[in-house]
Amino acid sequence: MIPRKRTVKVAVVGSGLAGLTAAYKLAKASELREVHVEVHLFEKAPTLGMDCHSVSVPIPGQQGKQRVDVPMRSFQGGYYPQLISLYQELGVSFREADFSYSFSTLKSLANNSTRSTMTNFIYNGASGTKGIGMPSSMSSKMDGSVTSLVEAYAVFAFSALLVGMFYLRLIIFSLPLHIPEWLSWPLSWTTIPFRLYEIEKGMTLRQWKDITTPTSPLSKFLGLDSRWRDFVEQVMVPLFSAVCTAGSEDIWEHPVEEFLDYIYLTLGTHHYVVLNGVQDVVHRITALLHPSQIHTSSAITGLEYHSATEHSIPTVSVHCGAEKSYHGFSHVIFATQANHSIPLLQSYLDTLPDPHPKNPLYLEEQRTAVSAQIDCLQTFKYVHAIVINHTDPSLLPSAAQDRRDLNLIVAAPDAPRPAKPAAHCVDASYAMATHVLPRLAGVYQTTNPIVPPAPAAVISVAHMQRAVVTPASKAALRGLWRERARTAGWRWGCAGADSGVLGELQGVGARSAEENEKNRVPGIWFCGSYAHCGIPLLEGCVVSATNVVDQGIRRCEGI
Repeated sequence: MIPRKRTVKVAVVGSGLAGLTAAYKLAKASELREVHVEVHLFEKAPTLGMDCHSVSVPIPGQQGKQRVDVPMRSFQGGYYPQLISLYQELGVSFREADFSYSFSTLKSLANNSTRSTMTNFIYNGASGTKGIGMPSSMSSKMDGSVTSLVEAYAVFAFSALLVGMFYLRLIIFSLPLHIPEWLSWPLSWTTIPFRLYEIEKGMTLRQWKDITTPTSPLSKFLGLDSRWRDFVEQVMVPLFSAVCTAGSEDIWEHPVEEFLDYIYLTLGTHHYVVLNGVQDVVHRITALLHPSQIHTSSAITGLEYHSATEHSIPTVSVHCGAEKSYHGFSHVIFATQANHSIPLLQSYLDTLPDPHPKNPLYLEEQRTAVSAQIDCLQTFKYVHAIVINHTDPSLLPSAAQDRRDLNLIVAAPDAPRPAKPAAHCVDASYAMATHVLPRLAGVYQTTNPIVPPAPAAVISVAHMQRAVVTPASKAALRGLWRERARTAGWRWGCAGADSGVLGELQGVGARSAEENEKNRVPGIWFCGSYAHCGIPLLEGCVVSATNVVDQGIRRCEGI
């Protein structure tokens, strides 16, 4: 007679990539082991979260429509190893998409009839191997004479030399090396003249810019000090404003280590995009889940603790309004935003039994731990992001020759700011990023517009929130994830996505099957882009979910 599998019920709250990965990993583990894991996936939207903002757009001149991911889901080889591994395991097809970039300044925030941009820098992609392009602002000065031609190319060549030198300098800064202080002076133009521990304390980009500005008399004579500051302000800040979908002030106050790791880890790697959109990812990653275990349009209103009985262990109930409730969960994985998890955790905390001499000690320990979880989650910061699909070319550089795959535009410092952003716009401190969509001629996707597209040109508008790292949240992250000890003298940062372990606030209960036999409490876990080191992106979703399943629930249940 085949023994019956023991069933463990797990609730996954949120169906972004983190929740989908956690559900997939648990369902896959259940197929292979003696324990049956019954996973229930909860999503408040009508469709699963990773694809809920995507739209289908008619292909010009062809029959059918093309699915457009919202937001754009590109990923890069060096920074997304676990995401790529997951996609390969699922059989998701993706292709190289080495984007080119333009960096421009918007002179006016007025209506589109008077918009004018000046492109400052053009990057042709492929980790710099394709070089840089000449902006129209330089070529427009050529009047056909030999003198103007020579002058324009001389200016461009000098600018290219400076950019190349600063790019090399930036790469050297980003390498995971600790340079001894006694080498700082002879290598002052390339070396960060401060010790590693200063970065670990949360040094911000603003502080890093000041410290790395060349200060030698020769550098000042050549103007390298001001040009370096311009490079950081006009290239690094817009780039990471687009990557993080955050305003410039958040980028200036962002811990610089995450940026340096991103530069180092992506060096020499390709950008990729999935061929069939994230809709295909969602279909493949949920294939192991029974339809009855996927609950869309199910906004959770509260969690409830249920004490153990003579024949049962403590469990959690999930309430979706007054009419729908789901019972018997041994674990709850929060795969939603940190700020959205807090009220649900509070509802769970409110149902824990009050302190009483007859109650087991571990219940009071769980009460303390859940309170600590709430305190931790309150530290993570979120910013508002807007993504618009449209057909308005006025959100691109004015000159067609300046337009590239991704076009980053910032407002000029002296451009008049409106009292409040226009409808479907963010504050002018953001870098507006417009992607020229392939296969859809004349269709663009703009993230965080600082000026609105023409109303008739709008195809879709999506509002969302994105986590952004701060020195405080970086410190708080250690409660959810912590890295293993670093090798002395090296700054590895987030290199090696599987190099960390779960923090002490994960699980809030026993961590092993043996301990659980004595002190059984429901496990409360967290995963998501914010719950792993580095910039909060897709890689953090996959790694944090994998860690919760492999290091947390599977170990806890003896799977």
